[in-house]
Amino acid sequence: MDSEHVQGIVEFLKSLGAARIAAMAAVTVALVGFFAVLTMRVTAPQMTPLFTDLTFEDSAAIIKDLDTDPVSVRREFVHKELEIVGAMHRAGVPLLAGTDTAAAVDVLPGFSLHQELEYFVQAGLSPMEALQTATLNPARFFGMEDQLGTIEKDKLADLVLLTGNPLDNIANTQKIAAVISNGHYFSSNDLQKMLAAVEAAAHDQLAETH
Repeated sequence: MDSEHVQGIVEFLKSLGAARIAAMAAVTVALVGFFAVLTMRVTAPQMTPLFTDLTFEDSAAIIKDLDTDPVSVRREFVHKELEIVGAMHRAGVPLLAGTDTAAAVDVLPGFSLHQELEYFVQAGLSPMEALQTATLNPARFFGMEDQLGTIEKDKLADLVLLTGNPLDNIANTQKIAAVISNGHYFSSNDLQKMLAAVEAAAHDQLAETH
């Protein structure tokens, strides 16, 4: 991590002003996705028909290719990725949260963001800094800080209400009481109904493919 080559890469990313691609690759794909592969918690039969055009056979082939390295090697890889993210943060590289992963792995946009924030904290960011990767930093990156990023009068009403303080424990981002999106209020019950509808649609689509 202290090699001239690695430090050169970190400084290059810092010079770009925002490491969007680096952050997404290092944290989301390599950490969230890699931990999913590490435990082989794959739900390709359930999720693939809903979210991609891949067949179950395609997904099985992808999983077979992924399941080649020993667990110890995978754990070391994840550890190194955490070190890289920490080094980027200490060097002042702005980080943006993002959800992305290879097909067929049990990492879903939205849900995986909570785990990604936990990995940011493990990498050395404070809970506040981790939250900013998904709020203030993206607003700055896209030049929309006057509309997004913080809760202020006259800004867009997009926010999540929690029952626990994420500054005490970043995992509290999962304790969602309500969501306000585009000015519309969605209670916890509303959100559960949405998830139930998505689950039912996935089951229906899965049934049609078999």
